Amino acid sequence: AAALRELLGGARVPVVSLTGAVGNCFAGTGGLALATACLALHRQRVPASVNSAPANGKLGLHLPAAAESRPVGAALVQGFSHTGQSGALVLKRYTE
Repeated sequence: AAALRELLGGARVPVVSLTGAVGNCFAGTGGLALATACLALHRQRVPASVNSAPANGKLGLHLPAAAESRPVGAALVQGFSHTGQSGALVLKRYTE
């Protein structure tokens, strides 16, 4: 949480977890997260983090309890496995 706050300059950026909605899809989780991020960029709508406990206010994270229509210019998709592997992908909204 501290690293995200520092990276984003303290902005109140939504952090979304799909696990509460779809469970752990294991190897499919990354693809599902990528597709969700693409839809958020396209539709300009951030999905909800359903079935998640509210974020600790001290962490400074915003986990939307309901979908939010808002400008979405970029998305960071992070994935972690139970065996210690991790990866990240940054997407940016295409504009002409």
